Amino acid sequence: MSPNVKRYFALFALAMGSGASSTLPYIKFIFYDAWVEGLALPVAQHESAGILLTFHMIGCTLLYIPGGYIADKFSPKKILMVSLCGTALLNIWYSFDPSYSTGRIIWFLLAFTVGFAYWSSLIKAVRMLGTPQEQGKMFGWFNAGEGALSGTCLGIATWVFSLYVLSSAALQHAVWVQAGFCLLSALMILIFFDEEMCRKNAGNSDDEIFKLRDVGKVLSNPWVWCVAVVCMCCYGSYTGQSYLTPYMTQVLQVSATVGALLGILRTRVARFAGGGLGGIMADKLGSACKMIILSNLVVIALLGIFFLFPGISDSPILAISLSLIVAVTNFMGYAIMFAAMEEAHIPRYLTGTAVGIISILGYSPDGFINALFGHWLDIHGDGGYTYIFGFLIAMCVVGSLACYLIMQRHKRLTK
Repeated sequence: MSPNVKRYFALFALAMGSGASSTLPYIKFIFYDAWVEGLALPVAQHESAGILLTFHMIGCTLLYIPGGYIADKFSPKKILMVSLCGTALLNIWYSFDPSYSTGRIIWFLLAFTVGFAYWSSLIKAVRMLGTPQEQGKMFGWFNAGEGALSGTCLGIATWVFSLYVLSSAALQHAVWVQAGFCLLSALMILIFFDEEMCRKNAGNSDDEIFKLRDVGKVLSNPWVWCVAVVCMCCYGSYTGQSYLTPYMTQVLQVSATVGALLGILRTRVARFAGGGLGGIMADKLGSACKMIILSNLVVIALLGIFFLFPGISDSPILAISLSLIVAVTNFMGYAIMFAAMEEAHIPRYLTGTAVGIISILGYSPDGFINALFGHWLDIHGDGGYTYIFGFLIAMCVVGSLACYLIMQRHKRLTK
């Protein structure tokens, strides 16, 4: 097998592991009723169920930086394999005891196997697979593959779930499918991920050895924080445009079924199409930041149409078409946001620590954007969508400015 084919199998394995490992902590999005029933709570079922995910997210946030240090200090390949096997074991444990008391332990441990060193090692591994000129393609196809493979994993799990009458048995066997995908991904990483080949891809940029004092070097690097701003705006725009679904159902009065279909198209199909296309175009343009700016400008223009032409609500088909284009275009930038590290000249041997720091700010919209958007809708009703669209446009503008600064730095250094 040629090295080029081998690294794409490795990328496939990384995408599969990323999709499969996130299915248990976010299981409520697919098997909510069976999940809550399995927790066996007499009161406050929904609130307590939500607390599990809150604790998980807090744990991940606290572990990002120490996990980044571990990812730089030790072999990413070994960390990925151990983490995926650990996630598989937690899936199996949960399948036999889905109670709330056990769930609190499992969701806490998932912060270690899905967050901690796994997340930083994952992003570092994707970066290592490509040369500096291939970062857009690597991250683009990784995100596209993650969308497709996570959809495949959940599709098979849902099919298995449907085979059983009792919800407890159905959930148990569905979770086993998720565990199987984690183990398969770990096996493929063992076979196909070649760290020596990755070091050759780095050229001369990966010669140094990570030391503890480098954590301070990363923390004080303003360009790490600049990339964090790029990621925060890309992710905020991505997660915020999920409100296009209630906009369609509440304002444009499309059916709930159509709204659900749009949600699937935006989160699965758009991710696959936008991720792959964005990665290819980024490498063609020779700049991930340039592609992100282009993506943001298109999203700004499309969201601006909702401002300038309020009569669009009279044409649901046109509005739905525009929302899908927004989703695809948004993913073209979101999928490659970590590729900006190459243009920011963040050394590869510091990637893990940098990813840990970037992720804290980059994924911070999860902590405020839903509450903020919900507040606007509660106060202003349908008029709240005007504030939501304006906020998303502002995030695209800020993200583009951060990308422009990174591009100017890259231009100066390459000269």
